[in-house]
Amino acid sequence: MSIDLNEFVRHLTANHSRNKELDPYLRVAICALVAAGRSVRSLATLFGVSRHAIHHAVELWESHGTFESRPRSGRPQAPTRREKRHLARRVTRSRHLTTKALIRARSKRKGQTSNAQNASERSEGALAAAEALNSGVSQTQPAIN
Repeated sequence: MSIDLNEFVRHLTANHSRNKELDPYLRVAICALVAAGRSVRSLATLFGVSRHAIHHAVELWESHGTFESRPRSGRPQAPTRREKRHLARRVTRSRHLTTKALIRARSKRKGQTSNAQNASERSEGALAAAEALNSGVSQTQPAIN
């Protein structure tokens, strides 16, 4: 069985547009071809991306062992109405929850990684604390019933 590399790459890059981040499956293919001995310049031409993009894909794998994008620094997304309702329900049901426990539960629910969780804890602490205070829940100590 023979696979035409050009046809394969054309199929992989069909939905990729210029100046957009590479998808993880493209990074996998790039790293596999680099490991097989293809040059960075030939891969850049083949995939239609810059040499820097090829280097970045390989560096991401070598330094972090993943093909997924790293979390961005910057302000995390604000909680949605649904998340606020969920948080309020949890607080009213379990008055012994601390702010950190609420933030951890929200991060797990969203499936965030530990780096994103740390960023969330810094910025969302105020929201969780405000809602906890409005509900009469202690930020550090469980409530005594």
